[in-house]
Amino acid sequence: MLSELFKDILENWVKSTEEQFSGHPVATKLRENLKNLIQKKLSEKGIYYKIKASAGAGNWANVPWLSMLDPNMTQSTQEGIYPVYLFRADGTGFYLSLELGTTDLKKRFGTFKAKEEAEIIAKQIHKKFPEINDWRKVTINLRASTELGKSYEWGTIGAKFYPVNEIPSDDILLIDLFQLIDIYKKIPNDFINNMNKKTNKKNNRKEIINSFSLPKPFILLAGISGTGKTRFVLEQAKNSADKFNLKEDYNCCLIPVRPDWHEPSDLLG
Repeated sequence: MLSELFKDILENWVKSTEEQFSGHPVATKLRENLKNLIQKKLSEKGIYYKIKASAGAGNWANVPWLSMLDPNMTQSTQEGIYPVYLFRADGTGFYLSLELGTTDLKKRFGTFKAKEEAEIIAKQIHKKFPEINDWRKVTINLRASTELGKSYEWGTIGAKFYPVNEIPSDDILLIDLFQLIDIYKKIPNDFINNMNKKTNKKNNRKEIINSFSLPKPFILLAGISGTGKTRFVLEQAKNSADKFNLKEDYNCCLIPVRPDWHEPSDLLG
C-alpha cells in the first residue's frame, strides 16, 4: 500500500501539474492518503510527530514533500531539523531525507552564508552521529527549477533515493524510515541553537579582533593613568595569539619605565 501510493503519485505527477490544481486526486493522495498512512505507521510505534504534506499552495509545487516534525525540535519545515520525503520534480523518484529548515537559515544569514552554515551543521551531525554517514553517500538531485526546490538539496543532511521503477516493498520502506527516525531522536532539540551560539561567539571574536586591529605597525598611546592603555595592548596581544594559535606571552613583553623615560635603551639594549 505504501509503495503503491509513492509509485502512483510519482507516475502521475508531471501530467497532473498541467491540470487544474484544486481538488486534484494526486494532490489528495499526497496530502491525505499518504499522510494518514505515515501517521498510522508512526503511531503504531508510539511516535506522535506532526505530519505535513504539500503538493503546493494554490498551485502545484515544483517539489512536493511530506515531512515528519518532532514538536520539541520544530513546528515548521522552515526551521530546525526533520525527516522528510522529497519527490523529484520530474517524477523519476523520491528521497527519504534528514533535512534542515532552509528558510530560517536564509533569513538569518542570506542564501550564500546559509549554505555554508547548513554544511557546518551537517558535518557536525555526521561527526556526532555516525549512524547517518551511509545516508550521506547519496547526491540529492530533485530536478528542481525553483529556488525553494533547490534549497531542499543543499539543506539535506543525509538521504536515500528510491527510483520510481525500483520502489522497494513496504517493509523495506518502513525499515529505512524508522532507521532515520532513530537517528533523528538522538539529535538534541537545541542542537542548532547551540551551533548558532558557537557561530555567533566566533563572529563576535572576529569583531573584537577587528576592533583592536592597529592601522600601523607602530603606535603611540597617550593618556592619563587608568584609561586602559596597557589593557588595550594586552588585549591586542591576546587576540593575535588566539588568531595564530600562539602562547599569550609569545608576542608581548611589558617593560616598566620611569615617568620621565624619553629614550629607547631599555627596549633596544
